[in-house]
Amino acid sequence: MKTSSFAYVEMRLIRWATWFSRNNLYGIGFPSSSMQYRIMVEGIVIRSTAPKQFPSNEDAEETEALVKEIEKENKKVGLALRGQYFGNKTSRERAEQLGIPYSVFRSYVVMGKHWLAGRLSAQR
Repeated sequence: MKTSSFAYVEMRLIRWATWFSRNNLYGIGFPSSSMQYRIMVEGIVIRSTAPKQFPSNEDAEETEALVKEIEKENKKVGLALRGQYFGNKTSRERAEQLGIPYSVFRSYVVMGKHWLAGRLSAQR
C-alpha cells in the first residue's frame, strides 16, 4: 500500500481524536471552560439554558463511524485504535489495559489502519 495512503489515514485518525476530545463533554454536565476564560476568548457571554451544539466535522464523524464498524468485526482492533489516539498513556500501558501483549496491540493498530486505508480508498 502507498505511503501517502497511510499518511492520510494517520492524519484522519489524529483529527478524529482531536475533534472528539475537544468537543465532547462526556455527558457529565460541566462546562469545558470557566466563565472567565470564555469572556477572555469570546468577549460578552450570554448564558443560555439551551444545550450547546456539538460542532460538526464530517471527516471525524465518518472516521468514528468506520471505527465503530471495525469494532463490530473485531472489538480489540477498534479498542486498540481508540487507545492509540485517545489519552496520555503509553502504548505499553494501553496494551496492558486491554489485557494483550504490546506486540499484539501494535499489530491491532496497524491492522486497523490498513482496514481504514482500504475503506477510505474505496470511497474515493
